[in-house]
Amino acid sequence: VLPALADRLEDASVAPPFDVRCFFREMEMANVARNARHQSVLFEIGAALSPLGEPPVVLKGGAFLVDGGDGPSAPWRFMTDLDLLVEEGDCEAAATRIEGLGFFSSKGSGAEVQSHHAPPLISPCGQFSVEVHTRLSGQGGPTPEAMRARAYLVAHGLRVPSPTDRLAHTIAHAQLHNRQAVTRRLVLKDILDIQVLGAGLTIHARLLDRLFASPRERWAGWSLRRRRSGRRRTSLRRRGSGPGRMARWRDCTGRHGGRGWHCQVIRCASRRSAWRTRTVI
Repeated sequence: VLPALADRLEDASVAPPFDVRCFFREMEMANVARNARHQSVLFEIGAALSPLGEPPVVLKGGAFLVDGGDGPSAPWRFMTDLDLLVEEGDCEAAATRIEGLGFFSSKGSGAEVQSHHAPPLISPCGQFSVEVHTRLSGQGGPTPEAMRARAYLVAHGLRVPSPTDRLAHTIAHAQLHNRQAVTRRLVLKDILDIQVLGAGLTIHARLLDRLFASPRERWAGWSLRRRRSGRRRTSLRRRGSGPGRMARWRDCTGRHGGRGWHCQVIRCASRRSAWRTRTVI
């Protein structure tokens, strides 16, 4: 998170020493150059994948580089990988085309295998990787099908998720997939992402509520709509929201319910006094 501190030190009420400010400014400029390379690579990948049909969706940090919301280089955001979401049937072809740009697969190199994306593709310089996703990690948040359907085209054959999906995926990945919700921790890098997304984009609160409802809450809402429409009630087990799913939800979140929990994460990330003593870097 060092590149993000340069502007904040300039705005500090008590100015730090000149050499300290120079150090952080140099870190920021180095990250500007690094992210410019990342952006160029994403544009090349977008062109290479264009024959596949549906344009890939750029996830997480890479989306800041192509949507223009924080300038073309997003100097505050450091990243070591670029994440793309594609249709499951296009995953192998996408990986092959990216390898044609000089990337090589980490398969068989001892790298950790993840079920929600193909083996990372290492850049020719060895400084970052590209991960081709067909699924999204963690409980809660948007499904990959819904995220692809709501994504919009930006440039060079690339799409980014809707603002609400971007915020929801950031929370789900950081707090549920990485299990920060169970230990009730906030990581400083994730706080920066949540602050930028929450402040600069239009978020649909009701959709966010639905995305983070627990399996039992989702079924209850669905059942209520069925009764209001006069349709026959369907059992909880038949809807696939039974004890197994609730157990997995509690294992990831450490709680029974889901509604309002994501709002607590956003509020904590937005209030420095709330996260200062509970943050890890």
